[in-house]
Formats: sequence, C-alpha cells, structure tokens
Amino acid sequence: MVLRTGSGFTMAMSAGMPMSGDTVWCAITGAAYVFGGVTMGRIERPGSNGLTRYIWYPGNVDDWKKVAIAVGTGGVVFLGLELVTHDLLWATLVGATVTACMTGFALGNKDASGFGSIDSVRSSEAGRALWRAMAKGFGAAGAAILLVHVTPAAGVLGWILPLVPGISGGLAHQCGVMHVRLSAARAAEAAELKKGSPVAAG
Repeated sequence: MVLRTGSGFTMAMSAGMPMSGDTVWCAITGAAYVFGGVTMGRIERPGSNGLTRYIWYPGNVDDWKKVAIAVGTGGVVFLGLELVTHDLLWATLVGATVTACMTGFALGNKDASGFGSIDSVRSSEAGRALWRAMAKGFGAAGAAILLVHVTPAAGVLGWILPLVPGISGGLAHQCGVMHVRLSAARAAEAAELKKGSPVAAG
C-alpha cells in the first residue's frame, strides 16, 4: 500500500484492497480544505512496512489547546462544585458557563484578528471564521441540551438556565473582540505619540 497526501486529503491506493475506514474523515477534512479554505493540521504516525500514516484535522494545535484548556477548566469547576455542594444543576451550570466564557473570549480574539484579512469568500480566513462560527453554535446548543437534562422541568428555571452558557459565551466573544480592537487602537495611538515626540523627531 502506498500513502500519499495532497490538497488536504490522505489517499490510500492499493491493488485489490479496500479503502480503510479513514476515508470518510479524509473526505470531510479534504472538503473543508478545498471549499472552505481551512488550514489543516497534520499528525504523522509510523505505519507498517516503513510507511507513514497522516491524520489531518482542521485548525491548528494552538486553537485545540485553548479548547482543551477551556473544557478542562469547566470540568474542574464542575467537579469542585459537585463535591462541595452536591448540587448537580448548579455545578453543571457554572462549569458549562466557565467553558463557554473562556471559549467565547478566545474565539472573539481570533475573529477580531482575522476579519481584517478576509478578502474573498474562499479565503483561508473565511474558512476559519466558518469553523469558529460552527464551534460557537454547537457549543451553545450542547450546553443548553446538557442543562435541559439536569434542570427540573417545572418552573421558570427550566426555560432560563439552559440559555445562560450561550448568552455568557456571546458576551465573552464580544469582550474578546473589543480587547483586540482596543489593544490595536492603543498601540496605534502610542505609535503616533512616539512619532510626534521631540525625541523621535530629533
């Protein structure tokens, strides 16, 4: 069997041998690369007969590390509150909200930094923005579904609490955007003051 890579795909070619179960994932990640312009990360693993197996995934390692840190922090908060209060509802609510806020802030930073470089629908940054939007949507929906299952059906709490993580994540996203914008504005102002100072002029 010969493995080769190209355009975000991992293709397995063999004589009389069926394609492996990785074909579907390769097609998904390849389509994301071709149609969405998404940057692809790659994991290399040694295979049999001296061949190397490539596993492709959307995004980059730093983004996935931030997601892992946000999910891990939310999990730690959930476990801590569950051990202290023995209240599954509030432990789930606070843990999910912490994860949503950390993820929303990080995605807001990414959006604010990347939107200026979008010059066409098929640009790589447009593809990354699409993946970030999907992550935000699925994250908010998943948190709401999780809270629906632990919130008592009767009463107002059953309608309000599932919305808290999504709303908090949205606000944190805007805070992330404003953080990048304000930092850029302060840096530009400092550069202008330095340019017009007598020391710089001399």
